[in-house]
Amino acid sequence: MDIPSNDKRPAEVEAPPASKQEYRTLRRINDLRQPYRIPAAYLQGTKPFIHSDQPEAPLIVFINSRSGGRAGASLTETLYQTLGHSQVFDLAEHRPGPVLEKVWQNLQHQIAKGDAAAEYMQRNLKILAAGGDGTVAWVLQTIHALDLQPHPAVAVMPLGTGNDLALSFGWGNAFQQSWTAERTGLYETLERVAKAQPRHLDRWAINISCGEPVFGELPHSLGKTSPDTSGHAKVGGLLWNYLSIGLDAQSAYGFHSMRETKPWLTPSRLANQAWYSYFSCATGWFCGAPPIATKASLKVRGADGAWRDIQLTRNVKALVLLNLQSYGGGRDLWGVTKSRTKNPQRRWQPPIFDDGLIEVVGLRSGWQMALVMGGNLLGNHGRRLAQAREVILDLHAPDATASNEGVAFMQIDGEPWKQRLPAGSKSSMKVHIQPQGQSLMLFNDTRLSGISTKIQQRDKITWEIGPSTRPEYNEAVRAIA
Repeated sequence: MDIPSNDKRPAEVEAPPASKQEYRTLRRINDLRQPYRIPAAYLQGTKPFIHSDQPEAPLIVFINSRSGGRAGASLTETLYQTLGHSQVFDLAEHRPGPVLEKVWQNLQHQIAKGDAAAEYMQRNLKILAAGGDGTVAWVLQTIHALDLQPHPAVAVMPLGTGNDLALSFGWGNAFQQSWTAERTGLYETLERVAKAQPRHLDRWAINISCGEPVFGELPHSLGKTSPDTSGHAKVGGLLWNYLSIGLDAQSAYGFHSMRETKPWLTPSRLANQAWYSYFSCATGWFCGAPPIATKASLKVRGADGAWRDIQLTRNVKALVLLNLQSYGGGRDLWGVTKSRTKNPQRRWQPPIFDDGLIEVVGLRSGWQMALVMGGNLLGNHGRRLAQAREVILDLHAPDATASNEGVAFMQIDGEPWKQRLPAGSKSSMKVHIQPQGQSLMLFNDTRLSGISTKIQQRDKITWEIGPSTRPEYNEAVRAIA
């Protein structure tokens, strides 16, 4: 696949801090131990626990100090003091690409000289991404683009609004006050990172092409690539969480636009979720918005390898393609079905983040969306449309004119954008999604607060049973539905 190398910062990293003066004050405080540190090699024999062996869990931290309101800046200070300034990189100042590339070059240089310690370090190095889903995706994209070998596994400290990657891998869904209020809270989290085991996460390539020049401002996950043989303009990238088209993306676009222009209105995760709810009501969920079928047609290649068209009914207002079963901060759009239909196309498999399938869900009315976002207390979920190994979407605007252009609101891994569509019925924009290998995450199997019981139970089953024993997994997940 033609995936562009893109080191552009996600929107959540570009957003200004809640208080610039407070941020500058905190940034003056570095690692308090650095001026006084004596290398362990010079202290051997003085105390029984001082030795020059390799560290148990070598760690590099990338933190978005602008996430989580004031919490991000405060956590940056705490990590500087706890781990040391040299191992903690503020993404407002350091891009992960140059940092990881240089670290690997240094390690390779030392390994070539016969340094066994460098070989151990490269094999055991872990990465901690502190931020929202956009921050985690940026780190994963960088590891893939650099093709680091061996691939370092990534743990998450959630600082964003949704934190669906953090939830799916057991790291909670929100900033914990104990990380900055008590050193023991941060120590326990770092200990979980050290003990966590690697799990694979499906990675998907997305390529969008059009015969007309319709691409403008794009999210950081997408970049322009070389035109295809027919001369069509193309953009491409990777996704780990989800791709959505329609009213939910329009709601997210309204919120993100406001956050970029008026950051003081979004000082906390709770305030962010409240604004999301407002924009969901204001964008047409409850007042007769046109169905997504007026702009999109859908074709999927199922688990059996066969292609088929999926009918989009008139009550579907948005499409979501899910790689994770956590959406919008822990909501389960797909749900779990106990029914065993005779229709082979409706024999859904319980979804897992490493099964090579992407779930396609339709969202209908605002009332349905409100019930789903309310926590699935009554088993509400989106309309299950397909489980696919490959997806093709055709987007068009047959009624658009030169003075009234057609647009589609889209969202990839939490970053929304407004996409212009080609006008008329003879041209369309094609969105092609297919597998692109897997990334390596760290899975925390220690129970944390803030995770819904269903997600906690399902993730524990995923960890203990896994997709390799599909019948046992199916029955275990159905039992908690």
